[in-house]
Amino acid sequence: MFTVDMPLFQSKRQDKDYAADVSRTYQANDQLALTEREHVAQVNSLVAEYQAASALWLRQTDEILPLQQRRLALLTAQYRAGQSDLSTLLSARRDLLDTTLTAIQAEKEVARNWAAIHYLIPQESAQ
Repeated sequence: MFTVDMPLFQSKRQDKDYAADVSRTYQANDQLALTEREHVAQVNSLVAEYQAASALWLRQTDEILPLQQRRLALLTAQYRAGQSDLSTLLSARRDLLDTTLTAIQAEKEVARNWAAIHYLIPQESAQ
């Protein structure tokens, strides 16, 4: 089967192939816009996660870890002077190790988020 266009009333006729092409073009444009919105949302989410993880890691390393180290040093001195018992000293050492582990996990999360952002964004637009 084939169709032949008639020269009569061309301005009032609908071209089915043209309408299908226009429809596919609109569909492709909509799909592209949806993909771009998803990409932007994913990047924004990763940046927010990176900032939160970075703030947590900095707090762990700058504030909490030094406090735990000072507490351990104080309890060690008290234990040597005979003013503290061994269980308190061991508890402080355990707390310092837990805090160190938490800081390392926070650093790992920062690195994971940085890598996700770094490899999600093309290098040309990241600089």
